[in-house]
Amino acid sequence: MFEYPGDGKPGNRRLLIYEQRLWSTNYPHNADSGAEFYGTKGQMYLSRRGKVTVLGDRNSPVPLDIELKPQDDAAHVRNFCDCIRSGAKPNADALTGHLSTSLAHLANIATRVGRSLTFDPEKEQFVGDDEANKLIRREYRDHWGTPKGV
Repeated sequence: MFEYPGDGKPGNRRLLIYEQRLWSTNYPHNADSGAEFYGTKGQMYLSRRGKVTVLGDRNSPVPLDIELKPQDDAAHVRNFCDCIRSGAKPNADALTGHLSTSLAHLANIATRVGRSLTFDPEKEQFVGDDEANKLIRREYRDHWGTPKGV
């Protein structure tokens, strides 16, 4: 669970609940994987398989004007290679990937240490928790480390 101050007014805190469903057998939305987002005015489900469902107030379906298609791994790799050649910014740049996966990683670390944590997003470190901070990075083998002289 992640808490945010919201706009600072009493009762306006924001709460994000993270739930990991590895090897789920209940197939929510009749799909084997995906992400669900629930808000005060609606909800959204999307999967890599090309399924998207958006519901508004009182679970009313929200019409979508988008082409539904599964994740295209070949196009992703092609874009990445094209950007290496041209120097253009890729569709999925490293910073966006880092930021979009951070909450899941932070939740997994909190689960491993078994307690609530306070995270400083500027320093990308947990406040006053050496055990949790050790889980932010892995020790790399020498041959995967930073090249000498860099």
